[in-house]
Amino acid sequence: MSSNSLSKLFPTIVLLLCLISISNQATAVDYFQLGDFSSDFLFGTWSDDGSVSVSQTQCIASASTAHPNGNGGVAFPYYVKVSNLNDTGGYYLYLDGNSANTGNSRIEVIIKHRDLFDTSGFEQLQPDTYDTHAHDGQFKNCASMGAKSELDISILSTELSQVVTGSYSGSFRLTGLGGTSGTREIDSDFSITITVNGSLVRITSVDNIALGTYAQSGNVIANERFCVYSQTGNYALTVSSTNQDNSGNFNLLNTVSSTLLPYSLSFIDSGSGQGTSAVSNLALSGSGDSSSETCGGTNNATLTLTIDEQGLQASETGSYSDTINLTIAPE
Repeated sequence: MSSNSLSKLFPTIVLLLCLISISNQATAVDYFQLGDFSSDFLFGTWSDDGSVSVSQTQCIASASTAHPNGNGGVAFPYYVKVSNLNDTGGYYLYLDGNSANTGNSRIEVIIKHRDLFDTSGFEQLQPDTYDTHAHDGQFKNCASMGAKSELDISILSTELSQVVTGSYSGSFRLTGLGGTSGTREIDSDFSITITVNGSLVRITSVDNIALGTYAQSGNVIANERFCVYSQTGNYALTVSSTNQDNSGNFNLLNTVSSTLLPYSLSFIDSGSGQGTSAVSNLALSGSGDSSSETCGGTNNATLTLTIDEQGLQASETGSYSDTINLTIAPE
């Protein structure tokens, strides 16, 4: 009898295990972000009311990771510069936005930058030149510290007071430099606008006229020199006084005795010499400085006061005075 062998088959199960490696460390990247300003820099209307300034903040991120929380990444420094898109010679606003305008049809502005957490404060920028010290960058969207890069635009009153009335504007570009490599650049364009309601005419450098004590002989003559500005270049001068009579004659008054001491006024359209045109009730014409409300520090008009010897010797002893009013109108 033959023997039979029984072979039993058992199923074989093979279990494959797939291992997944997970890391929460951000991949290092050369990350740099420069956000736009919320709006352009708008000064509104200036009407002889001093120096003005306006500032805005924006996000600048410079780091070795784009993750908002850093995730082990490292912040890297950044620098900024501002360029004038209309002119390489400086930071200017132009009348009616025309970059061909110069002189009293152009306004120079001052641009400064700071990082809000940088103890060194504002640094005044020079055209097309990066600032001289690094600022601490942060991470994407400035999520940890918020927008902390601040740009300040200011205009001095001495600059505004010398330009003609009108609307002034200029176009500029802020460039940031940063990232892990320190070579990444991003631009953000903006404009600056201001409307100037300057004086049509202005008179400055007018002082009191001190005649002193009469020396008992000769005429008394005093010259008062001042500056006249006129946007049109020409002006009309009208002179009046407290003790002037109906015929236009000028008088000093002794307030104790109520005695009048006659004097005369003459005018010259020059900041030197003595008056040549007699002053009366009629207006006198002159040529004003049209480029500077302060005449660049040089007077351009003279009023000459004269008291003749005969009137002085006939007057009573005492103190005499008058108030002279100068009115300027454009022609």
